[in-house]
Amino acid sequence: MTLRLGILLAALAAGSVACSNGGGAIPPASQGESARDAAISRGAAVATASPTPTPLVVGPGRKYTTVASALAASQDGDTIDVVSGTYTNDFAYVYHNVTILGVGGMVKMVATEPPPNLKGFLVVEKGLTIKNFEFSGASIPASDGNNAAGIRAEGGNLIVQYCYFHDNQDGILAPEPYTPGRSNIQIDRSEFSHNGAGDGYSHNLYIGNVHRLVFTHSYSHDAVVGHELKSRAFETTIDTSVFADGSTGDASYEIDVPNAGVALVENSVIEKGPHAQNPAAIHYGGETQYRWATNSLTISSNTIIDNYGSNATAVLNQSAVNGLTVKAVLSLNKLYGFGPNDIVSGLGSVLSNNVVNPSAAAAPAIDTTAPWATAPVLPIPPGP
Repeated sequence: MTLRLGILLAALAAGSVACSNGGGAIPPASQGESARDAAISRGAAVATASPTPTPLVVGPGRKYTTVASALAASQDGDTIDVVSGTYTNDFAYVYHNVTILGVGGMVKMVATEPPPNLKGFLVVEKGLTIKNFEFSGASIPASDGNNAAGIRAEGGNLIVQYCYFHDNQDGILAPEPYTPGRSNIQIDRSEFSHNGAGDGYSHNLYIGNVHRLVFTHSYSHDAVVGHELKSRAFETTIDTSVFADGSTGDASYEIDVPNAGVALVENSVIEKGPHAQNPAAIHYGGETQYRWATNSLTISSNTIIDNYGSNATAVLNQSAVNGLTVKAVLSLNKLYGFGPNDIVSGLGSVLSNNVVNPSAAAAPAIDTTAPWATAPVLPIPPGP
């Protein structure tokens, strides 16, 4: 992890970023597990801490047989342990700051009918940390929005670790209106695949005008017509991740940051496929819905691959549409399949120490390993 990302996550851990609705600060990725599991890792340092409440347990033969029933019984700060298995049409609201953990393996949330809330599996109103979950099949009719999601974040902070979102209309949807610049979303070691309704308005991930999006060690690919990742956040940080269309994908942008703000993309692999909806891999600016006070675009130490063809562009910088004068700063990137004039389109740029190879075939193989597959298996608690 880079120094810049380390500083960012350290600031989150120190509580310097407040949660809307009084939810507290986002912990770093290493503290995304429950307070109970974190206490084990801290050992004697927590010997004098207050006892951690017993988690609510969901599973066959348990007191709670659905995630929705456990959430309805939960209180602020609770942990819900969900025994691995398949939970069908289990839709719920998250009204408290809670942690939900898949224990004994991956929890599969499957939809075979539209969610009654017309929003998705989990609708987050205050704050959520979730780990070891798979979401698939969330869908609603076009007349109701065509945008059912695995997780719909409407308030508070959201931390997602070791999760897999596929074949939903949206993987994660954090729609407007948020109070601009308040909530934060952190996604780590998760995968997003084949989400989208095919209308161009639904995506693998669509993040609204939150304060900060941090996307690390994750894999987004094969979005259906929409973007692999769209972020309207004030700060968008992407590190050590993979965005790819592959040979058959028909997504639009790999990374879309349409409202400017502070955007950092580093140490990642970005591939534009032959069936993409447009020729640009990374898009910045171009929409006027928001104007942030601070704006910058830094793209560093990435591998960017053009399998689209001769008209492809690595970076489309349209920040001038917002009345801004942001220059794209590209350094230490390796670009394959692009010509020397195809690196940046739009407002002037600062280029340094990039390597451009005109052959896409010379690009290294893309690591398509599911990042969530390395998740530690959490123990199933005893009791009812």
